[in-house]
Amino acid sequence: DNGNGNIYEYTPGGAQSIFASGLGLGDPDVIAFNSTGDLFAADFAGGNIFEYTPDGVQSTFATGLHDPFGMAFNSAGDLFVSNASSDDIYEYTPGGVRTTFASLLGAPAGLAFDSSGNLFVGIVCCQSGAVISNQILKFTPGGVQSTFAAILIVMIQRLYVKNDAQIRMGDGRNPRTVPSPTLRDVLLPLQWACCPPRAAAARAV
Repeated sequence: DNGNGNIYEYTPGGAQSIFASGLGLGDPDVIAFNSTGDLFAADFAGGNIFEYTPDGVQSTFATGLHDPFGMAFNSAGDLFVSNASSDDIYEYTPGGVRTTFASLLGAPAGLAFDSSGNLFVGIVCCQSGAVISNQILKFTPGGVQSTFAAILIVMIQRLYVKNDAQIRMGDGRNPRTVPSPTLRDVLLPLQWACCPPRAAAARAV
């Protein structure tokens, strides 16, 4: 809940409890689990990534980010983070060592890996506060980049890989389905009808 700084946990029956609150978690925008069950939460406003053990013990995994907007783990346990304001994707080892995986992307947002280890990145390109291009980029495990899809919708905020052979995408009102023989399924729930926050802030100045 990025309005209250809480992370909620729900049982299969729908009972809600607060898993984490406060302790620097001002604007939790995206979460991801590693293979051992630890929860990682990106604090969009503070530029931090916090790690939580299954019993809720918090530690700081990374700091100094600018608008972390997407997270995903590869099969080796490395955490990939899209840093929207700098147009970079960072890769973190399990020990927290950071390298730049890709740069100059144009506001990377949602991240998702398929079963072959390919990374898919939702990109929003803005110029003078207006969206001019939206696309999904594909990176092989070796870092080779290609354009997987160009999409005429407002914002690709989240990506999810599912188990059928179609890409589902929508702008909040008009979901569309496109056959895909190469990506099993990428689901794009779009929540914002605007550019990333950095563009909105620039227009407000």
